[in-house]
Amino acid sequence: MILILSIIGIIVGLVIFLYVYNKADKKSIEEYVKKQNVQRVQFKDNILVFSGSEKNTALIFYPGSNIEYNAYEPLMAACAKRGIMSIIVKMPLNKAIFKIDAAKEIKQYFPDIKTWYVGGHSLGECLLLFMQLNIQMNMLD
Repeated sequence: MILILSIIGIIVGLVIFLYVYNKADKKSIEEYVKKQNVQRVQFKDNILVFSGSEKNTALIFYPGSNIEYNAYEPLMAACAKRGIMSIIVKMPLNKAIFKIDAAKEIKQYFPDIKTWYVGGHSLGECLLLFMQLNIQMNMLD
């Protein structure tokens, strides 16, 4: 009986972890982005691009875990207003851990960008650090 209750508890915990997330206030976000006067483009189904005046510099942003990716639109719009093309990736189930290599996908769509920055929040930032350490370790081989 304890085993069955434990399994049910684990399943309920996983469902909550995978499907419960912080939703963005879309109305407030739209108002702020509109005030920034930058171009916002939905690219593919899972990528938001905010155009900046610099044509060869871009920022890829990894959202935090359990946070809807559009919650970062004000930040990306502010970066674009300062000239940097800013890109947010919608992660599967709002968990960056399920799409660690999103930056590789994005870079192939923008071959003219010469300088890339990556950033993130919470788990997204941790994954970027992990990727960087992995790249550096592979360079030592």
